[in-house]
Amino acid sequence: MTNSDLLKTSEEMEEEDALPSSSQNAGSDAREDDYLKIPEGVVEKEEALSATSQDMDSGAREAEQISQALDEKEIKKRAAANEHNRNEKFRDNFELYAIMALWVTGVVILLLLITWALHILLPEEFHWLSSSQLEKVEHLSIGGIIASLGVGHIKKRLGH
Repeated sequence: MTNSDLLKTSEEMEEEDALPSSSQNAGSDAREDDYLKIPEGVVEKEEALSATSQDMDSGAREAEQISQALDEKEIKKRAAANEHNRNEKFRDNFELYAIMALWVTGVVILLLLITWALHILLPEEFHWLSSSQLEKVEHLSIGGIIASLGVGHIKKRLGH
């Protein structure tokens, strides 16, 4: 770096960086028109898209609410509504997972009952379970049936 480079303003240095250097142009006929230009408005659109309310942190949301001249009651009302929405979303997700678990449990119990029934109904040469395995299948399937009846009874009592 020379002394003249140190004396240049930052604007002059940016202009030099934006223009292609003479060493780059020596072997080609590149002109300024050959460079790709970013269409106008793209940067603004991208900035607007990146600043959605979902991406904002809580400080930015608070600043936005203050700039909207909302009073304290309205802000508390919105906060309570947001908290209610979060609770409902959690409950909905929990309910979905509980239903999925019940379906999986039901399918497993059904498979155990089918296995037990096939083992009992088929002739002896087709029996594939030992007596201890058959006993485990019986206990698991009967326990599952009792548990599902118990859950049904509890749900009825809870008013669901």
